[in-house]
Order: sequence, then C-alpha cells, then structure tokens
Amino acid sequence: MPKELKLLICEDDETDTLLLLRQLEKDGYLVHSLQVDNAADFTRALEDNVWDVIVSDYNIPGFGGPLALEITNDLGKDIPFILVSGAIGEEQAVNMVKAGANDYLMKGNLMRLGNVIERELKEVQMRQEIRMADQQRRANEEKYRAIINNSILGIFISPVQGNIIESNPAAQTLFGYTEEELLALNVEKLFDAAAGASLMHLPAMSGNTANIKSEFTGIRKDGSHFDCEVTIISFCDLHGELMKCSIVEDISERKRALERIARNQKLLNQAETVAHMGSTEIDLVTEKREWSDEFYRMLGYEPGAIKADMRVFLELLPAEEQKRYLEWYNHVKLHNTEPEPIELKVIRKDGTERCFFVKGQINQQGTGHDHPKLVTVVQDITDLKQVMQELKMQNQQLKEIAWTQSHIVRAPLSRLMGLVKLLSDGVVGPGEDHTQILSYIVQSANELDRIIADITEKTRKINVRPGSDT
Repeated sequence: MPKELKLLICEDDETDTLLLLRQLEKDGYLVHSLQVDNAADFTRALEDNVWDVIVSDYNIPGFGGPLALEITNDLGKDIPFILVSGAIGEEQAVNMVKAGANDYLMKGNLMRLGNVIERELKEVQMRQEIRMADQQRRANEEKYRAIINNSILGIFISPVQGNIIESNPAAQTLFGYTEEELLALNVEKLFDAAAGASLMHLPAMSGNTANIKSEFTGIRKDGSHFDCEVTIISFCDLHGELMKCSIVEDISERKRALERIARNQKLLNQAETVAHMGSTEIDLVTEKREWSDEFYRMLGYEPGAIKADMRVFLELLPAEEQKRYLEWYNHVKLHNTEPEPIELKVIRKDGTERCFFVKGQINQQGTGHDHPKLVTVVQDITDLKQVMQELKMQNQQLKEIAWTQSHIVRAPLSRLMGLVKLLSDGVVGPGEDHTQILSYIVQSANELDRIIADITEKTRKINVRPGSDT
C-alpha cells in the first residue's frame, strides 16, 4: 500500500519536478505536492498547510535553497529539508547542512531520495516523541509543583540520611522555619525522639521501600510541641539513591476533638447508668441497630454479648408484646414521623420480666445519602410501676379506713355532744342523774379514744416505701 507524503517543492523547472515525483512513486510513495518558485508563495505554503518534507533546488532566480531554509527556520518549522541541485559545490552543501538542511542530493542521482525521506521522517517522529515526552514531563512537574505548593500538609524531601533538600510552604508554616532554614536541618530534628521511635529506625528508612505511617510529636522553631501524623514514602531518584518523602499532618485539633467526644461519651454512659436509662439507634433503611452499653445491661447482658438486631430483640419480648412492638416500629418506618411512647414487657437474660418505657424520635441526619434514624431512649419503669400500684392500693385502703371509721366515730361523738348539752343547758341538775350523765360522758370518751387508736394503728400499717409489704 503506497505511503502518503505531503511534499513542498522549491523548483522553477517543471521537468526536474516531474523526475523527482516519478522517483518517489517508484519508491512507493503517494505524493501530494505543491511546487513554488518564490519566497512569498513558499512562506504562504508553510503557514497555510502541514508538510512532511521540503525538497529545494539550490539555485532559483530570486529565491533558492538558502533563502527557503532560512524562512523555514525563522517560522520554527521542524520539517525535513532536503537540498536537490544540479550544480552545487561541496562547500556550499556543507554550509547548507550546517544551517539546518538534513541532506543534499544531486539531480542526476535521485536513487537515494526515497531512503533519505524515510530516514528523515523517522527522525522527525523521534523528535516529536521526545518533544511530547518533554512536554509531558514539564506538565507533570508543574502539576507536581502545584500539588506540593498548595497542599495543606507539610511535605519534606530528603535522602535517607541527610538534610532536607526540598520543603513546601505548608511545612514551613507548620514548623515556623523559612525554606532556607529547613535546608540546613535533618527531618529528624523536627520531631521529639522521646515521643516515639526515631524516624531513621522505621522500616521505610532502612532500605525497605514500603510506605509507613506513624504518630509523632513535632517541634516548632519556637520550641512549642504539637501532635502530628507522619507518612513516609520512600523512592529512588534518577541516580538510584534512596530518598524519602515525609508528609506531616497536624492532628492536635483532631486529637482534642476525639478526646472531647470520648469524654462526652463517657459522661453519657455514666448518665445512662445513674438514670438506669439506655438508648438505641436504628437505621430505618438498612435496619442496622446500635445499642448503648447501659441498654445491654438493662437486658441483663454485658455490652456486645448479643447481636443488636430485630430478631434478637423480638426473642426478648413475650409473644403478646412482639406484635405490639412490630406494629409500633412499622408505623414509624411507614410514616417517618416521631412515634408515640410505648411500654414493653421485656424478659431479661435471668428470666425476670421488666417493663420498659420507650420514647423515640426521628433523626434525618441532614440530606444527601444519609438515612433517617430512629433514636430511642429506654427507661426501666418496673419499680416505678410497682410503687405506683402500691400507692394506688394504699390510697384505696386509706379511703376505706376513712369511710368506715368516720361512721364509727360519729356514734360516741354524737352521744358525747348530747350529754354535754344536757349539762350545759341545765336540764340535769345535781344529784344521782348528774353523776350518771358524767359516767356516760367518760364511757363515750374512752370509746372514742379506743376508736382513734385503732384508726392510728391501721394507718401505721400502710407503709408507702417502695418494695415494702402492705
């Protein structure tokens, strides 16, 4: 299959052009050519089209090979330039090659033209590949510089043993040194060796190119310390020397935040324990459940001893309670609204039955891919319900005592009041009747005293302390 060739020909002789094209056809080329014989047409052709090869005669009236080569160079065109002439001295040919011509041939000997063009096209391709590789290298270097210089993490480059040879602005800000000051330091000097193993003793620094990550205490120029995480990447440079790239992240705030979270979680766990209240969280899409430590203990288990899922929880409910719970839970899932509180009977690990009060709310967790969560607070109200029941019974007993004894008290009290009235009104005067009335008064008072003592004793037996017998 013919090889296509775009050929720009500088020639004023049509016959010489035809001979040249015929030779290239013999060499297997399908040539698309343009012939020019002056500088203006030649310049226009270079600017308006893309050419594979330029073939030029040395001597053209008002034009010629030297001027064509100069124009090509001035325009920055990397196009093979082959000089073909009928009469040219060796000195002239050498000067053309020095000026940038790739080769020269005599018009009477065009047999080599095809091979010369093939060779030069390969050279052009190689130069293009080299340029592309160089452009890619520069682009990668610019990208590398952009990433390094704009990274929020401190980055150092250094030999395995030796001073820093490169640092980024974040590293300079993080440690408080200028770029020049860091170049005089070893990376190890920036970390407190007492806080952990020396960087030089890490696997990546002893010839093993595996990457490592560890926490250290960083030391700033002003002597202040901070917690940091260091990732070390070892690599070989162009000369085969083992190098290390140290990436440093200030994790002081992160550690403080984690410590605050841990403290808050501890306080929450303590509060749940003191209040004897547990908590649960249910992802309403994935059904994933999380139980607090106190909720496990309320069930009679050590935290994590059983799996937190629907099946396990249902097994802890009496049969009649399972249906109630499922109806309650499915209503929450269906309507995605805050549920009404519910009381559930739960069977603990030791077989005892307890009553739990469950109050929940929906946590939407923002937007995006977050799922709605049902968060519940669970309180064991067994003892409270027992106390309330005892109080109810005691109140009923008190009512019964009050009603019964009020009728018994009225009889002697009414009798007393009647007898006293007889005396006060003078109906009964001194004598035997007066003595008899006084005797009746004493008997009624003693009877009333006994009734009151009986009421007091019955009331005393009603003990309102939780868990006590009535």
